Amino acid sequence: KTGDAMLGGSAALAKKDVATLVKNIKAHIKNASLCREGINALQVKIFEKEGGRVALKQFALNKTGGISVVLSSIEHHIADASYVEAAVGFLCQSTQTTGRGKARMYSKVAKKGGSKVLLAVVNTHQKQPKILVSALSIIVPLAAVDRKMQTLARLSGVLNTLLAIIKMPNIPKDLLVGTLSALNAISKNDHNITQLGKKGA
Repeated sequence: KTGDAMLGGSAALAKKDVATLVKNIKAHIKNASLCREGINALQVKIFEKEGGRVALKQFALNKTGGISVVLSSIEHHIADASYVEAAVGFLCQSTQTTGRGKARMYSKVAKKGGSKVLLAVVNTHQKQPKILVSALSIIVPLAAVDRKMQTLARLSGVLNTLLAIIKMPNIPKDLLVGTLSALNAISKNDHNITQLGKKGA
């Protein structure tokens, strides 16, 4: 079946609610093309239509398990730079809430294993500035709510990856700022500080 046959086509997708779109992505989690259609539809549904209801639809995304599904889809297709860029970009925008909603959103990302997934994204796409900027912008505040982030960053090799990114020739300013912020956020324990010291950071 084609993507249109399975998900109903772009016109039909636009009419579906957040819960149904999340369900569609979950049902076709192993198909990057169909996941991309679902992510694009969620992007439009939540952020580009009826702007006054964005917060309500972000709540619906959280309530229906959407965060978990998006993270799972990234894990399934982590080598697909195009998909990862779209999915991490969507996740980044989804976490930009205000007030108590912001804290709840990051807690949900942490609870669903977001730290592990995003650190893997950094390692896998360390030469893709756009993906990195989005991923690091989530990792920095996530480190404040996920106690495992420090250890995961060290064991996964992300500390070394971030040091390598800083040394990239002609590194974009936003990526440099994001990388330095991430290093600061995930270097709050003695083990990580010691490792960075050994690397000459």
